[in-house]
Amino acid sequence: MYLEKFRKRSFRFLLCQFCEFAAAAALLLCSCDKLTGVKPKGLRVGFAQIANEGPWRETNTKSIKKEARKRNIELDFPELKDSKLKGGQQQPFQKAALLSFIKKKVDVIAFSPVVEDGWNDVLKEAKAENIPVITSDRGVSENDESLVATFIGSDFTEEGRRAADWLCKAFSQSNEIANILEVQGTRDSAPAIQRHLGFVAILSKPECQERLQIIESVVGNFNREEAEKVTTTFLNNGGSNRINAVFAHSDAMAFGAIKALKKAGLNPGCQITVVSVDATDKGCNKIRKGRLNCAVECKSRLGVQLFDAAEAAAKSMALPARIIIAEGVYDCSNVDHCGHD
Repeated sequence: MYLEKFRKRSFRFLLCQFCEFAAAAALLLCSCDKLTGVKPKGLRVGFAQIANEGPWRETNTKSIKKEARKRNIELDFPELKDSKLKGGQQQPFQKAALLSFIKKKVDVIAFSPVVEDGWNDVLKEAKAENIPVITSDRGVSENDESLVATFIGSDFTEEGRRAADWLCKAFSQSNEIANILEVQGTRDSAPAIQRHLGFVAILSKPECQERLQIIESVVGNFNREEAEKVTTTFLNNGGSNRINAVFAHSDAMAFGAIKALKKAGLNPGCQITVVSVDATDKGCNKIRKGRLNCAVECKSRLGVQLFDAAEAAAKSMALPARIIIAEGVYDCSNVDHCGHD
């Protein structure tokens, strides 16, 4: 009997020792990153950005990089160094970046397409390698929806409608006709195409069609300097006496147009009504200073939504075709709520 008790005690002792050893081993494995400084392997995402057009794009890039660091995501983010790519002419660069992501076998690819068309070939390669693709801020026009997991960003058409609707109401109150210079973004890009279409859709409404008219459209490529240049050319060619309003497809281009108007001896914000899209911090400050009359919001901080979608896509989870961000319209009546781009 004594021998039997001894055996049972020995067994319990060995079992306890084994459990303690297993627990210590598990703890060591879980905390190895603390001991060695090596973090567990995170998601690998390749992101192809477009050229820095101004405050909106700067904030957008910062948001993406910050959120990637926060989530321990390995972000492959090629930087634009070639000055020839400035102004948005960079589809070849973006395609090369996407192909490099495919070659590296990243978990997810994301990009802001500089133009809508011409992505089928590279998107098909990504699909063949089972790498989900997300478009951020701008979309593509490819017919095969299976090539893109989701689009994250704004309703550009609605932004154009909101800009025109604000102008229609403002000029109805003053009983004037708005003769508008439209400063468009990069030709063939999603925001330029859709903001224009939304804008002219409101112009065709009975209550606005006799109140608003586009005198001329120029292309500023979402770039402040280019917008100033094309606006100056228009004004020098007799445009100074033809317009009393400007619709710019971005804050950056509105700033360029405002500078050109001031150089021409015109008073932006008073003599010339100026409406833009973005509502960046700088855009909201222009409203406070009376140089910009209205800014339609286009949120630039998309990092959280982007990586929420990337993590879901990497797990083969279903995503909606479009994830649209809620946005507002700001002028002198509510500018205190503006500036959270």
